[in-house]
Amino acid sequence: MEVYTAIIKFIGLVIFYTSPLIIFGVLGFIKWKRHYGKDHSILGYYFRYATGKQVTDDPWPICVTKLCVFLLWSMLVTAVRTI
Repeated sequence: MEVYTAIIKFIGLVIFYTSPLIIFGVLGFIKWKRHYGKDHSILGYYFRYATGKQVTDDPWPICVTKLCVFLLWSMLVTAVRTI
């Protein structure tokens, strides 16, 4: 039973720590789906990164903002974890 509790805690921490990336991924997928239509799946969305198609990528100020949010989130989580 303790093993299952540890696994559940670990999964929860991973989701918590990566929540900005998850949110940006979901919002990016919604934007991508609006652009390409409802016939495409989330696998196609992530394949776009592998092939380098940047039709629906955000402009550089939004990319910088997303990077800053993620870095600030990482610093906050690290600071809270070390207390």
